[in-house]
Amino acid sequence: MLFISLTALSFSPVKDDCMEEVHRIYKSMKMEDLDKGNVYMNYTIVTHYKPDGKKPRKAATTNVELVIGKTQMHYKTPEALIYVDGKDNFTIMNEQKVIYWSASLLEVEKEKRIQSFTILQDSLFTHSKLIECKTKINSAEGYNKIVVMEPQEKAKSIYPYQHFTFYINTTEKKIKKVVIDFLPKFEFNRIELIYNKIELAYKKEDLSIPVKNKVLTANGKLNDTYKTYTLIDNRAKQK
Repeated sequence: MLFISLTALSFSPVKDDCMEEVHRIYKSMKMEDLDKGNVYMNYTIVTHYKPDGKKPRKAATTNVELVIGKTQMHYKTPEALIYVDGKDNFTIMNEQKVIYWSASLLEVEKEKRIQSFTILQDSLFTHSKLIECKTKINSAEGYNKIVVMEPQEKAKSIYPYQHFTFYINTTEKKIKKVVIDFLPKFEFNRIELIYNKIELAYKKEDLSIPVKNKVLTANGKLNDTYKTYTLIDNRAKQK
C-alpha cells in the first residue's frame, strides 16, 4: 500500500498536465491532414556520437527542408534531394552526381519523412513517466518550458531511450526542440531535433507540376541542371 501511495503522489495532476500539454502540441505537429494545403517544414538534426576510444567525435548536423502536399513530397538536404509524386520518385545524390528514377513510393516516403520530423512514436507518451517539468525562458531559442520524460521500465526494450526532453513555447503552442538521450548500446548517445520553421498552406512551390519536370526535358533527357549526372532508371526492376 505504501508503494502504491508513493507512486500516486509521484504522478500529481500538475505533472500529468505537463505531459498532456506536450502530447497535445506534439500530435498537432504530425501533419497527417494535408487536405487544406501544402506544409513546409525546416528542421535540423544534430547527432552526437560516442568517443572513439578516448578520441572525441564531431557531431553530425543535417538541415532538412520538407514540403508535403496531398499528391507530392519534396525532401531536401545538402546530401540528397527527393522528389516524389503519384507516378515517379527521383532521388538525386549531389556528391555522387547520380539520380535514381523509380516508380512512385509517395505514401511510403511521406510516412518515412514525417517520422523523421516527429522522431518519437506517438505511443511512447503512454509508456513514459515524467522526470522534470520546469519553466525556463530562453528568448534566443524561443522556448519557455522544459519537460523531461523517460520510458517506463517495462517499455525500455521497445523504446531504447534513457530520457527525452521537450523544449516548448507554451504561448505559441509549439515544440522548439527535442533532445533524445539513448541507451549505451548505440553508436550515438544523443540526437537533437530543432524545429526551425513550420509553414501551413505553403504556396512558394507548385506541387501540381509533375516532378519529372524538375529533372528531365520533354524528350526524357536530363535537363541543364543535371546534365553532368548519371541517371539510373530502376522502374523496370520494380515490376
